[in-house]
Amino acid sequence: MEQWLQNMESQESFILELDWIGNLNIDLSALLVTEDGKILDEADFVYYNSRNRAMPYENSRFKTRRQWIEQTHPTSFDGSVELLAEDILYCEYSDYCSENLKISLSKVRHNITRIKIIASIYDASSNFHFEDIRKCNVCLLDEETLTPFASYNLLPIFKRNSNAKAILFAELLMTDSGKWNINILEDSFTEGLSEVVNKYVG
Repeated sequence: MEQWLQNMESQESFILELDWIGNLNIDLSALLVTEDGKILDEADFVYYNSRNRAMPYENSRFKTRRQWIEQTHPTSFDGSVELLAEDILYCEYSDYCSENLKISLSKVRHNITRIKIIASIYDASSNFHFEDIRKCNVCLLDEETLTPFASYNLLPIFKRNSNAKAILFAELLMTDSGKWNINILEDSFTEGLSEVVNKYVG
């Protein structure tokens, strides 16, 4: 574990972006966990196919539940973490990809002490590996201007764990003083996102 940033309260709400270059479909997700390292509610697992969305399902607005999933964003139980659309910033590379989480620290409820950030290969049964990417960074962006104010090169971590199908690479940690820090982690899972979920659920 490596401490990256301290006292995040000066950036109460921001965008966490995972960006990479390479022909690889990576999903970004988050787990909001308590002091005992478990999630309290299914909605505290924020991922692309979550049924907890920023907008509730309404027959008058959405023709099908599939349309509802496609047109809304997954969000945590308390609304503090939301998975946004892909590629919100322009890049000159044709194989540039990104996924983004909006994080609002002021909305995190009191019994959540850690927010764990995971990158996973979309199809864990595929022959794709993290070594197939050429560049990979986690960036923090100002929510209003989308201007980066911090960046960390994740490529060495991803290359060292090339056989993994999911990597828990960062966590926001509530300290004893009530401040939020961000740590860089290197926790890999060979079975993909399902293995991560099994570790932190229940």
